Amino acid sequence: MFRIEDIQNPIVDNFQRNGGSGLISILPLDNIPVDIPNSWKYKPTCMPVEYKSRAEAFANFKVRKDDIWIVTYPKCGTTWTQEMTWMLMNDLNFDEAKSVDITQRSIYFELEGMIPTDEWKHFDLLNEQKSPRVIKSHLPISLLPRDIWRKKCKIIYVARDFKDAIISFYHHFTGMTPYKGSIEEFIEGILTDNMIYCSYWNHVLEFWLIREQPNILFLTFEDMKKDLKTILEVTSKFLKKEYTEKQICSLVEHLSFDNMKKHSTCNNQGLVKALYAVSNYEYNEKTSFQFMRKGQVGGYKKEMSSSFIDRINLKTKELFEPYGLNLYYGDS
Repeated sequence: MFRIEDIQNPIVDNFQRNGGSGLISILPLDNIPVDIPNSWKYKPTCMPVEYKSRAEAFANFKVRKDDIWIVTYPKCGTTWTQEMTWMLMNDLNFDEAKSVDITQRSIYFELEGMIPTDEWKHFDLLNEQKSPRVIKSHLPISLLPRDIWRKKCKIIYVARDFKDAIISFYHHFTGMTPYKGSIEEFIEGILTDNMIYCSYWNHVLEFWLIREQPNILFLTFEDMKKDLKTILEVTSKFLKKEYTEKQICSLVEHLSFDNMKKHSTCNNQGLVKALYAVSNYEYNEKTSFQFMRKGQVGGYKKEMSSSFIDRINLKTKELFEPYGLNLYYGDS
């Protein structure tokens, strides 16, 4: 059961005028079977209005015990982690990785609740996949299938400096939806939790609070950029997989940003083309939106004003520090 309310305020009105969908606030009313500190109170999540009719189906989805879930707030290294995890779980099958699109090897769980569509294919696609499945989601703990917590499925969660995530999310949103608002309007929407999947801070903190549970691996985008080889070794151990140093080095090369961006099965351009087709946009290989854009640390400094940087840093510090989380809120 959920409490669902339409969000009505000037920021959302402006968001809709600029091509965005209607937004809802959704909060579960039932007990979620996850061991999280009693002091934590779940907060509402902002989602597109299309999600309203399917929230119960997503929450009641029957998972398999050996499912591996990749969970992130949007633009925090999701595709990178999907490819890494799928490769580790499938004996470094480079041939299949280069011939089958990542969207088919690792399905985006709640996609059909994010876009206007009458189709309902994803559950069939998921149920047809062989085990172990690697499933992608941006949902917070409160909206994920309850079965995940009952069956203790493995979850790899990736967090990222929010300032970089926001800039990447803005380019993603304007590239893949009709939204044409300014970057300032987009950031203001996120800071006030009037954007899909918000609040970012709640999203991250929920998983930080359960990070020590044996089925949770909490990673950061920045650590992956700094030392991917070590992250691969840690993730392999978490997944109970063993590979030689030579194999790990080969995977590091495969997972480099430049390599993934040039391979059509890794870079999510198939998803971009499909969304362009549904929206009747003309797709051009050279000029159309690129799902994998820059993959940088600190790139926000070129596009975000100092006033927004200060606001985000202050809010991140205030919300994260009491829980012992220092997630790159400084700019020294």
